[in-house]
Amino acid sequence: MSYLDSGLQNVVNAQGVTVSIVGMLIVFAALFIISIFIALLPKMLVVLAKVFPEGHHHAVKGKKTSDDDDKLLAAIGFGLLKIRAKEGMKE
Repeated sequence: MSYLDSGLQNVVNAQGVTVSIVGMLIVFAALFIISIFIALLPKMLVVLAKVFPEGHHHAVKGKKTSDDDDKLLAAIGFGLLKIRAKEGMKE
């Protein structure tokens, strides 16, 4: 059962130290690349904004404006408030 014994020598024999160092280098390299990408992202977005400018959105004739939507939502909210107030009085 000596092959099942755990110890530092078994790790060295199986090149565990080398594998762990290579694994750590891979992880740190990936983290370094991600941090560089995050640091350069604002500059890349400025360049992309020049290449692909944001389009202007025009209102379509006959379509409701946001003011009409706000009034409609306020009316619906008021109606729900009244309904809930009546239900609360019944209980």
